[in-house]
Amino acid sequence: MALPELAEDLANLARVQSEHPSADGSARLLVTLRDGQAVETVRLPRTACVSTQVGCAVGCVFCMTGRSGLLRQVGSAEIIAQVVLARQQSNAAQGSVHGHG
Repeated sequence: MALPELAEDLANLARVQSEHPSADGSARLLVTLRDGQAVETVRLPRTACVSTQVGCAVGCVFCMTGRSGLLRQVGSAEIIAQVVLARQQSNAAQGSVHGHG
């Protein structure tokens, strides 16, 4: 990254807690945000999917994300940090957004 200040700011916003690669070339990244909340970012061969919410308001009984309810919206800088983290390990040129973390 060209600007050390920017790299430090992004590192303070989000960090990869764990990575779970798949045989198809994708990987799920458990990303911890500055306030300790976690979201999932998915790195695909040509794109990255990022979370825009911590938790989910739907509350499906089979889903771990929905069990805690909707905790908060992910900020725009935190969304960009997810993209940067995913792109550090791939050539993803595109991105998509999913609602819950």
